[in-house]
Amino acid sequence: MTVDKPDVLVLAPTGADVADVTEPLRAAGFRVQVADLTPHPPLRSGEGGKTPAVVLIAGGSADEGLDAIRRVGADTARSPLPVLWMLDEAAIPAATAGLDAGADVCLVRPAGEELLVAQVNALVRSRHLPPAEAVPDGDTEQLQKQFRRVETDAELMRGVASAFRPRSPVQIGTLTAAWDHRPTAGCGVLDLTAAGGAIRVVLVHVGGLGVVSGAAVAEAVARFLAREVQSNSPSAVLTLANLRLNELALPDAAVLSASVVVVDDSGKVTAACGGSPSPVLVPPDGSAVVWHGSGPFLNAAGGGWFDQTGDLPPGAKLVLLGGGAGADRRPDVRALAETHRRLPAEAFVAAVTAELSPDPDNGPTLLAVERSGTMAQTAEETP
Repeated sequence: MTVDKPDVLVLAPTGADVADVTEPLRAAGFRVQVADLTPHPPLRSGEGGKTPAVVLIAGGSADEGLDAIRRVGADTARSPLPVLWMLDEAAIPAATAGLDAGADVCLVRPAGEELLVAQVNALVRSRHLPPAEAVPDGDTEQLQKQFRRVETDAELMRGVASAFRPRSPVQIGTLTAAWDHRPTAGCGVLDLTAAGGAIRVVLVHVGGLGVVSGAAVAEAVARFLAREVQSNSPSAVLTLANLRLNELALPDAAVLSASVVVVDDSGKVTAACGGSPSPVLVPPDGSAVVWHGSGPFLNAAGGGWFDQTGDLPPGAKLVLLGGGAGADRRPDVRALAETHRRLPAEAFVAAVTAELSPDPDNGPTLLAVERSGTMAQTAEETP
């Protein structure tokens, strides 16, 4: 039985020399197709009409690259594809604009063959697509039975997760938390506690494992994080969890995204994230603010999680997005949050989630923590 790596679609200007990109990937076993950058063809354009696992953009102007990133995001809003943008020069403004537009990674050419291949492998893992295995003749029926069993297991795990999780919303002091939890393929876990004058949130998503084993790992990691964050900082508990995962020696394809956030009644926020989309601060007026870049996945790095402390002003909301890599490349969460900011927490979550993804089985988990009152009220209440 042979094992092939999935397709990579390279978008580049017609006639551009992209051998520095295509040759290392082909040598590593990827099936690579090159298509015109402007405009790019439908994304089901790999061998045999398959959807590629990664889209790589190389060459062209910065504006052409940004336009291609946005079009890839629009084409794949229901099932986001990882995007790697190869910049021709080290320009921080261009890289920042690319990441904001929806790129997952920006590299500068020449990036080095080992780094390029390793980064594409990491993006494939982040999309939770293990390498496809060739099916021997006569095994099609058995494979179909296995797929049906996986679908049944996934439905069962979604039902269990929905039945035994806390109901939205919860309140403590001036804080209200509301959420829409969609445990994609049974491997997503939300844990929330409201006690001791604070709301503590844990979001975990696991990819690269089977439905049952992935759900078990996600549940165990979420319970561990929820317990440890009672007495440790969010960043410290992610480091502890990562050490435990490394000791388990999980398969390389197994990646975990996790967010741990603590908001107390005074509005102090402490957050740490690995592989998860950035928390978004939505003030009562003005532009929503994305706090950070997401930091490495658990089970794929030794640390370096995003770790930030800030304030949740009265009347503001802190928005968290789960669901693994690519979740933040659905329709712009910041724009949706600003549109619906006046709604109370539960209605806000419902409205934003409905626009992010109408499919209850193919959407991210969205959670909002809202602090009631206004700045003026808070000043009057302060002794």
